[in-house]
Amino acid sequence: MATPVTEQIDLESPITIGDKEHTTLTLRRPVAGELRGLSLSNVLNADVETLMVLVPRIAQPTLTRQHVAEMDLADLGTVAGTIAGFFQPASQK
Repeated sequence: MATPVTEQIDLESPITIGDKEHTTLTLRRPVAGELRGLSLSNVLNADVETLMVLVPRIAQPTLTRQHVAEMDLADLGTVAGTIAGFFQPASQK
């Protein structure tokens, strides 16, 4: 089994989970099953509702839909761009 592809994001605005403030977020390249129920075009078009479902499935620390809904807009844009980049073959990067 191959090592999962991950990207670390430095957050503009920390996310508080419990008593801990997180200044970074690690996203793991999703596998096909983690995209169940989602439209690929919505994922690639950074549809906010779709991101609120997908990001909790692939993020560390583990986020909830509400964490994503409250995310700073700049951070959400970075997350969306990172996810879109996961769909590029390595040969095109």
